[in-house]
Amino acid sequence: MNTTKTDNFANQNYYFASFDSKYDFEQKGKEAYEKLLRTAPNSLTIREWENASIDSSFVGTRNRSELDAGNFIDYINRPALETSIDSFDALFSKIDMGGAFEKSRLIITDDKRGIFDFGLASKGLYKPQEYFSEILAKDLPYEFPTLNSGVVPFDSIYIDKMNQFWYKSFNNGQTYLMNSQQEGTRAVELKVPNAKLKFKTKTKKAYVMFKKKGGKAKFVDLYIGASVPYSLSFEGMLAKILPLLLVARYLETSGIKTRINTMRIFENGNDTFCFAYPIKQFGEDLDFNWIAINNADPRWFRWNMWKYLSALSKETYNVDTTGSGTAINGGSKLYETFNRFKNWKIEETEKGNFQDLGIDYNLMITGGLENPTNNISSQQQEIEEEFYRILDVVDYQFNEPKKASTRIYDRLTEKGYGKDIIKKFITDALESAYSYPQKGQYATPRKTQDKIDEDFDKAFEGTIDFFNTLN
Repeated sequence: MNTTKTDNFANQNYYFASFDSKYDFEQKGKEAYEKLLRTAPNSLTIREWENASIDSSFVGTRNRSELDAGNFIDYINRPALETSIDSFDALFSKIDMGGAFEKSRLIITDDKRGIFDFGLASKGLYKPQEYFSEILAKDLPYEFPTLNSGVVPFDSIYIDKMNQFWYKSFNNGQTYLMNSQQEGTRAVELKVPNAKLKFKTKTKKAYVMFKKKGGKAKFVDLYIGASVPYSLSFEGMLAKILPLLLVARYLETSGIKTRINTMRIFENGNDTFCFAYPIKQFGEDLDFNWIAINNADPRWFRWNMWKYLSALSKETYNVDTTGSGTAINGGSKLYETFNRFKNWKIEETEKGNFQDLGIDYNLMITGGLENPTNNISSQQQEIEEEFYRILDVVDYQFNEPKKASTRIYDRLTEKGYGKDIIKKFITDALESAYSYPQKGQYATPRKTQDKIDEDFDKAFEGTIDFFNTLN
């Protein structure tokens, strides 16, 4: 048996982007939108959003200023969110993974090769400052050749009685009023490679590394698709993402560090888009309210997210889209697109455009309900099945395939499935988990194909060994 080559959508045009945070996405999206307002007032983006009518049943409110501000503190129906999460408590109590996800032996260190853990760093976390003047950047862009234009080192700054920051140029003798901003802001504005907003911590040991005795470091990168059909309200959006919320909750309580990303994924004709940003970093606590705002709240999802994506698509790729399009919720199209996105992200990381966190290719995972409805309670079974599907993928990555197969077999046997059906279930799951595209944009590189094939062979052989014990 061989890995599945997924090239059904190789002829699509793919447009991918990744941002440091929601703030980063908003800031860059707003700048791109305002630039279009000035330079291309007749563009599709501007015509669509400046003339957009507001349907409160679609976007969640009639207040345009509220939508434009996008500063939502509570999910649009927080009680429904909390009730939905609580309704699955019984699911966790009956999971028997046989110690498969016992807490990792993690080294807490100051070694920056590890993954920065916001939880460890939080007590001493602060934002270092830089001092910047737009006027200085225009007048004397090379005032400090080793710094970005307009930035002045702190030891050249003086503070007046009003606590304002000033700099007197040694070149032209003029005095400039400086703005204090988070370190890295100017570099991000200039799109310097590897530029990021800087965080520092007074806590010395703020990084984690897995103490390896064979196996993989226990970190999982979850991507939640913010995409549902027009007909769905927030209930449908919430139903779609619940399996991934439950997976994150289970993994975190089992000692597996997770990062959670919002992923806007859709298609317009022959164009497919996937723009993503993290909403929970490794080591941060799970905040279901914040995750739901970013992925299942129509006030954000169907307004600024679409609007800013539209502007960024025009600025980055010169491609017109309204940011809406046709949702990609599941099936082969989702997994093929996501595999291409992973290939793009890894390629950009190797170029130095993103921090290399050392996350395994097969531990970048997406999912959710393919056909969500507005009635969450009627989809309990589908939500549970998708939860287990994702958990099974993680199980095969971290544990012996024979043991993972045994757990799946025992679970499905309890539900009354026969051996042949279970065997097909497991082989189908393996084919899906270890698939990759060979053709088209962002096809999987040869070296990655070889690694996936090797991992698949190991998993499949372990599964065959398990089924042989049943004969």
